[in-house]
Amino acid sequence: MMGLFDFIKGGADDFIKRNIEAVSSEQKSYDYAAFELQNDLAYDISALFSPASTKPNWTKASNFADRANKFYFQCSVSRACIEKRAQGIANIDLLVTGKASTKKLLQSPNPTDKTLSNALRVWETSLSIGGDLYLFYDLRNPFEPYIWALRQDLVSNNVKKQQYEYRPARLSGKDTPPQLIFQYDSLGNTIRCLELNGTSYRGVDGYLQRIAHHNPLSATEGAGAGDSALRSVDIWLIIEELIATKFGNGGAKGGLITAPTIRTQKDMADAQHFLSQLNDQKNINVLANGMEFVSTQLTFGELDVINVRAAQAASIQDAFKVPGVLLNSTTQTTYANMRAGDKIFYRTFIGPEAHWLVGQLEWGIRKYIDATATLKVDETQIDHIQDDQLQMAKDMASMGCFTANEVRAILGKPPVDDGNELMKPIASQNGQPEEKPKGPVGFNADSGDRGDANTNDK
Repeated sequence: MMGLFDFIKGGADDFIKRNIEAVSSEQKSYDYAAFELQNDLAYDISALFSPASTKPNWTKASNFADRANKFYFQCSVSRACIEKRAQGIANIDLLVTGKASTKKLLQSPNPTDKTLSNALRVWETSLSIGGDLYLFYDLRNPFEPYIWALRQDLVSNNVKKQQYEYRPARLSGKDTPPQLIFQYDSLGNTIRCLELNGTSYRGVDGYLQRIAHHNPLSATEGAGAGDSALRSVDIWLIIEELIATKFGNGGAKGGLITAPTIRTQKDMADAQHFLSQLNDQKNINVLANGMEFVSTQLTFGELDVINVRAAQAASIQDAFKVPGVLLNSTTQTTYANMRAGDKIFYRTFIGPEAHWLVGQLEWGIRKYIDATATLKVDETQIDHIQDDQLQMAKDMASMGCFTANEVRAILGKPPVDDGNELMKPIASQNGQPEEKPKGPVGFNADSGDRGDANTNDK
């Protein structure tokens, strides 16, 4: 035991000695990647086609393909949640400052996605499913830079060599050397990019940024919303398979019989008598008066499974933080509160996620592209919270503590030349201005709160 302890302690001391000078005071959480058991399956091609299971480590990149198949192509509930999240992030507007080339790049990050809106949609989809996003800042052509999103199951973190390895050939089942290698320093910043050229590598101008939802158990794998939704998705899919199999075999030829009100023992005996003769020797095919046959495809036990399916759907929606009313959920649909649902969805997920993701993108742009660039979410264009903005502007204008330009900024309006002076507070008492109009009041006029100033009474 002491030998193992000394080995681990020696490795830790060596790691700290090699990296202590590079650790800055701004580093909020320590990187434990060098001490974690590495995911050998990340380099195993066969892992991409492993059968479905309900008990794998779903934070491993090697299971991304199977997980994406479940969440995006098999389960309609998780697919709707992922689409709703991605759509919300794609609809945000950005305020960008910096070089003209930076603005041009952010308008069209790459030829595949074409627009920033579509790129944001793709990025959020990847984060929702797997929790990780790898952005490749491709500067190989200095006159036409691009930002590509690399599939997370095709990127492996080789901690021993301190490099990320990108293997797109895995999709065709080939075991080839990495197409791109991104070597990084002790803080995770790309210091060199190598591209496979024939049988050797050449240095190119490019950088890799890993964006991930925090995983308290792993420094190398992010934790997406899909990780917590997996078990509910598995149960939902099992119930769907049960129903599909039953209907695929022609359904059930059964049902139930509703009987008339039974008040006495004679009523019960009569009902039992008619039921006992039903279809006896195929000579009674009509139910007695008051009885009705209701055809059902599912038994009472199977109908209870439908309730479990609805509960699992609600659990999936909770995991992805999407209100059921926005998905036409059969258990939560109430269109009277649709606008409130939109506002809740923005406040609880879209807003925080957008600010976080744009902040990460700003870091990468400033680090590798343009040190003068700034990126911010333009919340003045969000339909779901415009009522809140109008109320805030109204309150600010009535307080007398803000200028007209500060109030206009809340509404996303440009400043005006004479808008830098403090606005006068709007004082009121009982809903009426404090300075009341004076003068005579006509006969039968509604004097309201002006009666104390009516000179005709003097």
